[in-house]
Amino acid sequence: MKCPDWPLKGDLNSDLIIQTYKIQVITPIVGGGVEPGKNDFITPIRPSSIRGHLRFWWRATKGINYKKVSELRQRENEVWGSPDNPSPVTIDVEKLIVGVPQKRSPPDYGFPERFGPEAYALFSAKENDSDIIREGYSFRLIVRWLKHDKLQRMREKENEELLRLNKPIKARYIHDIGPDVIEALRAWVNYGGIGGRTRRGCGALFNEELAFKSIEDFSGYSFRIFHKSGLKDPLDAWSQAVKVVQDFRQSFRGPRHEKKIRTKKGVMTITAFGRSYWPEPDSIRKITGCALKPPNINNFDHSVPQTPTTFFPRAELGLPIIFHFSDGPGKKTAMFDLDPPDTMLIPIAPSGTNGTRMASPVITRPIKLATGENISMIIALKLLDIPPLRLVEIGSNVVYDITQDAIRNIALASYINSPLGPSKFRTVARSSDGSALEGFINFAKYERHFKEAI
Repeated sequence: MKCPDWPLKGDLNSDLIIQTYKIQVITPIVGGGVEPGKNDFITPIRPSSIRGHLRFWWRATKGINYKKVSELRQRENEVWGSPDNPSPVTIDVEKLIVGVPQKRSPPDYGFPERFGPEAYALFSAKENDSDIIREGYSFRLIVRWLKHDKLQRMREKENEELLRLNKPIKARYIHDIGPDVIEALRAWVNYGGIGGRTRRGCGALFNEELAFKSIEDFSGYSFRIFHKSGLKDPLDAWSQAVKVVQDFRQSFRGPRHEKKIRTKKGVMTITAFGRSYWPEPDSIRKITGCALKPPNINNFDHSVPQTPTTFFPRAELGLPIIFHFSDGPGKKTAMFDLDPPDTMLIPIAPSGTNGTRMASPVITRPIKLATGENISMIIALKLLDIPPLRLVEIGSNVVYDITQDAIRNIALASYINSPLGPSKFRTVARSSDGSALEGFINFAKYERHFKEAI
């Protein structure tokens, strides 16, 4: 029997659309290796990781338009594949074409402020004392997908086989997947990134072909976008975006005060940060039974002014949240502080077991326009229902279930100095119903002067 002729080289790609992009990394990469949370300086960019990011951004752009979950899953499987059907899209990283991966090393990673915005964004790397990959190099990305007529022929053959097996057939017509792929690529490059901590701007990317031409191109998606122009470079734009989140989550505190600490050499006076105006610290003090208890006083709440308790509004901005108290569990100072143990707020999985994380609905990152202009960007994704929560004492089996009304509540916008209440810039509350996400958006708009893309 004569073997068939070897196909000509051109025939191998006759059914494919092939696009090649030069992608530049414009902020440091955290993680991204085979082992979660760790960098791979030999193979820093992995196709499997890119595929996961593209699937997410397809859902955030194209996928959000499907009204039924079944329709969304069907189309998602057509584009990105499923356990039963391989994706008609292939992704390859050919090689690094400009520069080589270099390290930014702890403890400061080369940034000026020890507790600045960059350090806040690089929290997971700092916590593990890990090196990160320096920004500034480029790689070549090759994306291939099947042409529409080839996909249609494959669908017809698939339905013929399903009919033969007496199984339900799929839709007779399959739409071209090209627009879906391009839209996911554009959203990923401009709004997403590579590696970990991409929602805090790590691993941000730029490609001149996929980049937006102007700020007006930002609109048109289901999520809200806020921006600030005129930044000197991507790192500056990144820092300013991250600082908004850092300030909103950490800066609402009372005035600093002097605190006396008893040491072997006597009593030492130190200047301590004021107590947080967020309700979580006192909520944890109440739940765990730890409190300031000077003589003749038995009151779990020792903030000034008093904050409400049993509330955890910052859960709306992403989980887990780790709460650390400076004095540590059960340690008393000369001021009679008794602080709770370190705790962690986590979601509860549908099975009832401890969950791992709920991704933040807020994305902060730089975006580089095709013109070369650097923009500081904040993206507010549509917030889905928050799962049930659990407060866990770290290092023990002690847990406390948290009710849903402890996350968003009108009481959170009305107490004195509330982070969700009025500010010196506006007499109305940052959030009328006690939503941390709405409060953050108004904080970014009216107090950090980010403009909303319309």
